[in-house]
Amino acid sequence: MVAGIVATIAPSQIPDGHYVVSAYNSAVVPLGVGGLYVIDPRVPGSPQPITGLGPELTGANRRGTGAYCVAVRQRDGSLYVGEITGNGDELDLHVLTLNGFAVVTDTRISFGTVAAGDIRQIEEMPNGDLVVAADVPSQPPLNGSPLGIVSPTTQAVTPIPVVPVPPGVALTGMTADIAGSTVYFAKCQCLTPPFPNTIYSVPISGGVPQLFVESGAGGMGLHGMVLHGNGKIYLGSVPIRCVDPVTK
Repeated sequence: MVAGIVATIAPSQIPDGHYVVSAYNSAVVPLGVGGLYVIDPRVPGSPQPITGLGPELTGANRRGTGAYCVAVRQRDGSLYVGEITGNGDELDLHVLTLNGFAVVTDTRISFGTVAAGDIRQIEEMPNGDLVVAADVPSQPPLNGSPLGIVSPTTQAVTPIPVVPVPPGVALTGMTADIAGSTVYFAKCQCLTPPFPNTIYSVPISGGVPQLFVESGAGGMGLHGMVLHGNGKIYLGSVPIRCVDPVTK
């Protein structure tokens, strides 16, 4: 199974025009292997695995674990990778540097020991900090918030206060505006047909979430959100939807 976002990587890490996708081991049989893979969309062929990943990102022989999302550090092409994990494991955000398709360094930023949880989406802000969306228990460091700020420099994880947290079974996407002042995130009522996704906005400093737009039916079919350079928000659904933040 493939999860998370795809990102064009700077030439300093992976050849320009290629994509990196994240994958996790299925929670049901048969067992597979997750990890990170490089794809050149211009040339048909098998995805090339990134080697040197630990079992937390490959999910080797462990159901429901692996690399859940991936994003790129713009200044040098390093990779930010969020885990999906469980069984009382530590949940980490990984900062990977590469040589070709091989891992050279793996720096881990902890989100605590969890019964089950995942880092669902990562987005780099203009100042180099990260906004993350995570599905984790109500415990430090996020203390029940679905959103947080991560400093790759200090490795501090700080919750974005979202009060109250909107109802919904699953957090299905997150992105921020170009200025880095507003965060948009989607929650899914995945137990009630027609399984709508509701998108909310909240200041990056935190506050009361405001209804942004109903994205319609689709339930877990919405996997991820991304801000385009033109300021519009694209929703990872079938079909792909585009939302204008001004006109909605």
